Amino acid sequence: MKNILLINSGIIIVPVVTGYSKQTHYLCKMFNQFNYNIINLIYLSNTTLEKTIPNEYYEKPNTYEEVSNLMIQSIGPTDFIKNDVLTQITYLFMKLKETRIIVEDINKIVEQYSIDMIFFIGDIYVFYTNDDKKFNVPSYYWYPCHYFPLSRYDYTGLTCFSNLICLSPSIKIILEKEFPTKNVYYLPHVTENFGLSLNKLQIRNKMNIGQNKFVVLIVASFYESTNRKAIDVQLIAFKQFNKKYPNSLLYLKGSIPILVEVYPITKMIESLQFTDENFHWNKYNITEEALAELYTMSDVLLSCSKTEGFGVPIVEAQHYNTNVITSNFLSMAEHNFQKSSTSSRPPSTPFGVYRGLQNNVTEISTKTIHYGTEGQWSYPSSENICNKLEEIYLAEDKSKILKKSEWITKELTSYNNVKQNLYKILK
Repeated sequence: MKNILLINSGIIIVPVVTGYSKQTHYLCKMFNQFNYNIINLIYLSNTTLEKTIPNEYYEKPNTYEEVSNLMIQSIGPTDFIKNDVLTQITYLFMKLKETRIIVEDINKIVEQYSIDMIFFIGDIYVFYTNDDKKFNVPSYYWYPCHYFPLSRYDYTGLTCFSNLICLSPSIKIILEKEFPTKNVYYLPHVTENFGLSLNKLQIRNKMNIGQNKFVVLIVASFYESTNRKAIDVQLIAFKQFNKKYPNSLLYLKGSIPILVEVYPITKMIESLQFTDENFHWNKYNITEEALAELYTMSDVLLSCSKTEGFGVPIVEAQHYNTNVITSNFLSMAEHNFQKSSTSSRPPSTPFGVYRGLQNNVTEISTKTIHYGTEGQWSYPSSENICNKLEEIYLAEDKSKILKKSEWITKELTSYNNVKQNLYKILK
């Protein structure tokens, strides 16, 4: 049995709340089915857990029970995920050194625990190597590219790994040129269809949402001061759209995971003066089935972030025959498969000339810089988003387009397809 060191930033025994968390759980299940012994290295930086964790937890391997007890001691009573896979894993903790993971420190763990391979999922800027030192065993990184051109921090981290797995097809081509001696692959994240028993009409009745409403859905978490989700632009775009089409409703599924808002989302919503007729904000964590119901009852998912490493909601919504609007930047555009139509051309609109539904990808307004990582990403245009909402609102039947994108996403990102291709990469 091979020992695999799985490195990630989250505590995987707590309930799934992010795309990274979901994929880490899928990976644990796959590695277990591959008959690997999983050693999970959790890196901590400036968190409540890091400040309260006793030093002895860094000196020894920890069991599921020890980690769960530590969580309770650190943050109080909480829920846990418990299954046969998670209870078999060995857990290790690591503090970052000046916000970085040092390759030499990982090599010490590799030697101590007889690691056969390393697999990392997360933001690559946390990795740093001195004198171009590499890992002592085969290493794999599932790369969510957020910046283009590649930031220097990403480039430095990528040099540490011998195998790169890209979430964007175009980035695979770029990395093959940048790192000709490395193995580079394309593999998307896993997304699933939950086979709901209720249809759109029934779900709306359950949620007290009128059948004549044109529902626009946003799925996001507001934990980044950089406003990476560009929530301001999307709210402004909907407000403009709603002025012309008052029967529209914005359903915002977005939690604030800390006590103090790092981004003033509440004040922004107040300033736009939404009403109960055109706005609803669900601030709570919900089940995967409840999220699937939100996709199903909506007419459009609006997902125009400044950047997405993959954008799990973009693909998930297409599982449920829902229109998806994304920004024209990296993975957001490459995984929006709603790109053709036979609809006829309606008359001109106040927002510009309607040219027929060509695709559901909006052109960006400009590019901007995330100063913390010196990486470039996009800034969406509220006017372009508003135009695209109107195109979809006025378009003729697009069932064939939606059915095609539904089929593509189910085939491409199914658990079995990702598992089979990951097995080929690792063997």
